[in-house]
Amino acid sequence: MPSLKQTPVFLALVLAGCATLQLTPRGNEVGLLTNPPADILTSYQDLGTITCSKGVNARRLQTNAVQCQNELRNKTSELGGILVVVTSQQLGHKCGNCVTMVGTAYGRNSS
Repeated sequence: MPSLKQTPVFLALVLAGCATLQLTPRGNEVGLLTNPPADILTSYQDLGTITCSKGVNARRLQTNAVQCQNELRNKTSELGGILVVVTSQQLGHKCGNCVTMVGTAYGRNSS
């Protein structure tokens, strides 16, 4: 049983495990799609592949999925992108709340 001195630290760790990864201001401006538009390669520039994995924690599967979506949007914004297309997602594959997402970050086409 934790001592009274340890209880606040334990409680803080538990509560931190429940927090959702927040979108940055620039990440909030990034669109997220699962089906790319037909003109994706003519309208957008491929900035690279980005990934996220969450799970083996106290969060629900849905919370981890939102966390990954937010992480992909934040990573896309860090690359200067405006759109991320999720190309692969695995839900509950390694554990009951595990989520892995892979996406392609896109920026405005320079032409």
